[in-house]
Amino acid sequence: MAKRNDYHRDGPSAEDRALERFTELMIEKISTLQKDWSKPWFTAGMMKWPKNLSGREYNGMNALMCAPVLAA
Repeated sequence: MAKRNDYHRDGPSAEDRALERFTELMIEKISTLQKDWSKPWFTAGMMKWPKNLSGREYNGMNALMCAPVLAA
């Protein structure tokens, strides 16, 4: 199997940039949490998939990127 190139000639790929942004969002979310680690980020009433304006549910990375915003 060929070794995966982490960067294109022009810099990080779109996937790498998306993963980096997701990592930044998660670190930010963790750092802003109170010391109450017993409460989950997502409670039973919050477990809804984010939707676009037409009502279609997001999936994959888009849903993960929207989840911290919905939890706020």
